[in-house]
Amino acid sequence: MKNVPLLVTTIVAFSTVIGASLATVTMRANASNQATASNQAPIASQESRPAFSGTGNSLPLVQAQQPDASENLIAENNPPLDDFPHQRLILQDGATPDREFYQFREQVRQAVRNRDAAFIQALVPANGLSLGFGRPLDLQTLNLNDPNAYIWGILEKAIAPGCQELPQSNYPNTDPTAGVWSCPNVNYAFYQQYPKPAEAQGIDYEISRIIVVGQGVNVRASASVDSPVVGVLTDEVVQFDRQAWEQLPAEDRAAQLESLDSWIPVILPNGQHGYVSNQYAYSPLGYQVVFAKVNGQWQILHVPGGD
Repeated sequence: MKNVPLLVTTIVAFSTVIGASLATVTMRANASNQATASNQAPIASQESRPAFSGTGNSLPLVQAQQPDASENLIAENNPPLDDFPHQRLILQDGATPDREFYQFREQVRQAVRNRDAAFIQALVPANGLSLGFGRPLDLQTLNLNDPNAYIWGILEKAIAPGCQELPQSNYPNTDPTAGVWSCPNVNYAFYQQYPKPAEAQGIDYEISRIIVVGQGVNVRASASVDSPVVGVLTDEVVQFDRQAWEQLPAEDRAAQLESLDSWIPVILPNGQHGYVSNQYAYSPLGYQVVFAKVNGQWQILHVPGGD
């Protein structure tokens, strides 16, 4: 986005887009692609996120389709595309249907899907909205009337998975009965289930990993839906391909992070290099959107992360 300073490092970010990463974006075209490799079984899955269902505590990001008989014949002669060790991530949504935030989040999801600028503008504090460690951005800079504005992608990625309730003591001016919520819960789950090793230096541990959120997410041989599928991932942690990323020109890396239609390079546990759609790729340091009630009205308090 031209008007919003990019707070993402050139290494990786994702959110809001695994950014948050991190995040935005054009509305997703409903691209349901049959992926076929010349020497392996095709995988039938969607590479764009379906509409929010609004039911239950978990939101399926990809609805996999069953292969037909001819695909099964091919599969008999080829190893499964998920035949490698997995670092699964268990994502538990803290927002249960009995909580007020649950219903509010459904409204936010609807507003983001419809690019309802008026609804989101009402959630922005009077002094603007801070992204990462930057100064607050006013409504004019956020440019919510543009459906392709950067903030829309951050919100879309952030509210797709579940959310995590934060300690109320950290936000004393908010309504204690409504709670304070951070979305997505991907970052929190990652640190809980795969804590940073004591010997890790700086943020190298975080920036060397990508969290893929979704059921049966395709890993492509190249950054295109027309390229062969080389792996399939489901809610798990894989290695970020920093070498492939750094070979891109700086302006291309920025564009990759800002668009959910872009691709993030990864390395599978079996050593296979590939690309995952940015809409399913989250960084441990990606954007998070913090919601709370202030003076009886829900607000977006701030959007930390993005590194």
